[in-house]
Amino acid sequence: MTTTMKICIALEASNTDKKKNTYKFKWIQTTGTEKTYYEIPEDKQDISDHHELLALPKVKNILKSIKARGTFRTSVISLTPELKEIYFDAEEDVMFKDEYLQLIYSPAYVRTVFGQESSEPQDTVELPRKSKENKKDFKKIKEDFVLNNFDGKSVSVNLWLEKFETECTRCEVEEDRDKILILRLFMDGIAKEWFDSKLIRLGLDKSFQIWKENCLESFCETSWHKYREAYSFRYIGGSLVDYAFRKENLLLNLRNNFPTDILIDLIVTSLPDILQDRINRSTVTTFEKLLGELRKLESSKKYDNGRNKDNHRMTKSAEQIPSYSQTNRKPNKKEPCSICEKKGFSGRFHLETVCRLRNKSNNVEQKNIPGNIRTVNNVGIQDELNEAISNQKN
Repeated sequence: MTTTMKICIALEASNTDKKKNTYKFKWIQTTGTEKTYYEIPEDKQDISDHHELLALPKVKNILKSIKARGTFRTSVISLTPELKEIYFDAEEDVMFKDEYLQLIYSPAYVRTVFGQESSEPQDTVELPRKSKENKKDFKKIKEDFVLNNFDGKSVSVNLWLEKFETECTRCEVEEDRDKILILRLFMDGIAKEWFDSKLIRLGLDKSFQIWKENCLESFCETSWHKYREAYSFRYIGGSLVDYAFRKENLLLNLRNNFPTDILIDLIVTSLPDILQDRINRSTVTTFEKLLGELRKLESSKKYDNGRNKDNHRMTKSAEQIPSYSQTNRKPNKKEPCSICEKKGFSGRFHLETVCRLRNKSNNVEQKNIPGNIRTVNNVGIQDELNEAISNQKN
């Protein structure tokens, strides 16, 4: 009486989408049969069609252990009454959903030695490693990627890793080891140093998910610098179209799921008010339509008049305010000292605040005081000497 059965589950490409992987239930081997197998029909191999089998804890653990496309695992399953009713009829012939399974002798995913099935007492069987002739050229694969290098500074690590995984799927890089090796070719600067250190600590045998989580933690954005730069970036001159592309790129490097209407609002509201008023908001529903409006605006006279109007305002206000050089510059014509002219010494050019005759009246009142006579006389003599020297120069 059959109490157990041997099953094989493999990870293969989906029948509907070759870029996606799916678990498939490949064949059944009954107790007491060593060289015969029963193949599951191709249209019934998807593991999701085998609900009762998938509910077993052992099968769930098997699925967790299969990670790369092309790998598989065989295991012995104890038959419960429900499973036996699903996969066997009353005479214990193998069937599934009222369809008897095809008996085969050389199914897929069975390792053989010199034409015979291997007797290794292992549940896990792996495909042979690829020979050197089939070694992948990762540099050539990298050329097919539409992706810029990552330096750990210029772009968001979350967005970059999303693009990287998308390109891996597009270029059919499915195995974790291959993804890690490709990842190395896209690293620059500090990111390359990060990869070299993680290669020592993690190695190539870890899953790509572990590498991804480590990369996210290492280059997690903690500052607001990029956000300030993106949101505060404003148009100050030059091409309006170039400005729009630059603003869009800065915003999308923060979030790649910006709603179109919000993205347009952020771009337009960073234009000068006089240019914003020239754009009809009801007609600009896509970024491409916004570019069309900006191109029309660049070619119109209103755009030039708007810029000239702003420039005229600045020029006019600047003319109304005296410049620093005008308020602080020295007079071109020298004025003679009024104090010296009153005293009879005309033609002296110096500031009144340093005029020697300014306090002469006070000194005259004190000329009869002993000790001050010499001072008064010296002042008068000095003034006469200065006058003589000035006349000689003239």
